[in-house]
Amino acid sequence: TAMPQPGCVRHHGGGNLVIGAIDAAASRDPALARRLQALVEFFAGAAVPVRIADDVTAELWSKLMVNCAYNAISGLAQANYARLAALPAVRALQHAIVREVVALAAAEHVALPLGPSLEAMERIAVAMPDQFSSTAQDMARRKPTEIDHLNGFVARRGRERGVATPVNQTLHALVKLIEAGYGGAA
Repeated sequence: TAMPQPGCVRHHGGGNLVIGAIDAAASRDPALARRLQALVEFFAGAAVPVRIADDVTAELWSKLMVNCAYNAISGLAQANYARLAALPAVRALQHAIVREVVALAAAEHVALPLGPSLEAMERIAVAMPDQFSSTAQDMARRKPTEIDHLNGFVARRGRERGVATPVNQTLHALVKLIEAGYGGAA
C-alpha cells in the first residue's frame, strides 16, 4: 500500500488473509472449524478473500521468507519489486535469503520446501511489480523499520540454532546502519 496524497490509499497487493489453528490438535476442533468458517463468510461479505490454512505456522514462515527476500533490498535500493526482479544478481541474492529462511525453518521443525518457497518468492514481483516494501516506505520517511522482526529475527534465531544466515545478517546490519543515521528526524 501507499499514500500518494492525504486521504488516498493505493493498495498494490492482492494477497489473501490466511487464518487457522496454530497447532495440529487445535485444527481438529469442530468448534474452531465453525468459527473459522464464519470468519471466511464474514469477510466474503466485504469481498476480502480469506483462506483457512491447515498449517498456520508454515504460512507464517512463508510470509517471513517473502518479507526477508524483498523488504530490506527494496528499502536499501528504494526500488519496486519489478526493478528487483529485473536484475539477476538481486534475484540470486533473494534466492540465498530464501535458502537461509528455509534452513532455519527446518531447524524449527517447520516444513518449508525449497522449490515452492523459491517459486512463491518469484511470484511476488509478478503479482505486485509496482510495490515498494513497507521497509522501503519507512526508510523513505526516515522512520524506524520492522527489520529487527524480519531479517534481524532470522539472523538472531539462526545464531541460536546454529544455522548460518550471513545474507540476512548483512541486510539487517545495513538497514540498521541507515536507521542509525536518521539522527532522530522522522
